[in-house]
Order: sequence, then C-alpha cells, then structure tokens
Amino acid sequence: MEQGDLRIRRQIAHINGEVVQAPLKTKNAYRTLPLEKDMVDILNQQKKKVREGPWVFPSTTDGPISPDSVLHMLHRVLKRAGLPRSQVP
Repeated sequence: MEQGDLRIRRQIAHINGEVVQAPLKTKNAYRTLPLEKDMVDILNQQKKKVREGPWVFPSTTDGPISPDSVLHMLHRVLKRAGLPRSQVP
C-alpha cells in the first residue's frame, strides 16, 4: 500500500477443506493494479482497525476470509441494493 498499488501474487482457496494461500492459476493472473489515493487511505484505516497480522480483512480466526464468505457477502449487498447477481458467479 505504500506504493499506491495492489500486487496480485497469490489467491485464497479451499484445499482439502481448509482455507489456504495458493499460487495463482495462470501467469497472466499475476499483476499489479494502481489504486487511487482515497482507496489507499481507506485500506490503511481498515488495517489500523484490525489486530496485528497480514490481513486487511481477516476472518474471525485472524486468518484469511473464505472465498465463499466473500461471495455470500457480495450477494447480500447486491440484493439490498436491488441489483441483479446474474453477472456474479
């Protein structure tokens, strides 16, 4: 976040029933995305709210959030906003 970009280097996946960090599936999945200053500020504020650890949005066990949980939260937000989820897996 210090450089104002988001570097995609690994993913969170379910492997053998466990939520773990895993390599990305393709070479093109590794990428760097620029972030607006406002977004960097918001992410830094969020990081200060959570305990020590590598995650900006940790699970209740201080590990990574399950991908299924994130998708479920997105579906709830779309429903509350009255938006279709047809474009979301």
